[in-house]
Amino acid sequence: MTATNHAATGAVLALAIQTPLLVLPIALASHYFLDALLHYGVPYDKRPNHQSFGRVLVIDSVMLPITAIMLVIVAGSEWWLVLAAMIVAWSPDFVWIYRYWREKKGVELAQNRLTHWHSRLQWGERSWGWTVELAWFVLIIGVVLGHTITQG
Repeated sequence: MTATNHAATGAVLALAIQTPLLVLPIALASHYFLDALLHYGVPYDKRPNHQSFGRVLVIDSVMLPITAIMLVIVAGSEWWLVLAAMIVAWSPDFVWIYRYWREKKGVELAQNRLTHWHSRLQWGERSWGWTVELAWFVLIIGVVLGHTITQG
């Protein structure tokens, strides 16, 4: 899943649960759950030159801060928990950013057990998976809007 969808899912969990000791581990687990679903992706070795990967990365880079600001504003006094859950829900992908950056510099990195498991978990990456990503985003924003309306 994209960073935006991971973070938005963490925000929804924080708005729904509102207990830090519960929401943060659940937000972390949500990352792996989402990565096990069909979602956007291209083969790792083709990412640097893949046209749609670059477009999706740019769109995600714009959407993530906009979505984060919107969700933190909606959260009101619980903004800190929403922001923390967003970061935690996205955090497993920090490893991929580091690995990608190091491998672009020509440094071969061995996968540890967690990284190997995480990469195998992403069996459902497809170039057309952006449609699933878009549907998930619309669903999550709908949940946030519904929560906001009911909270008054």
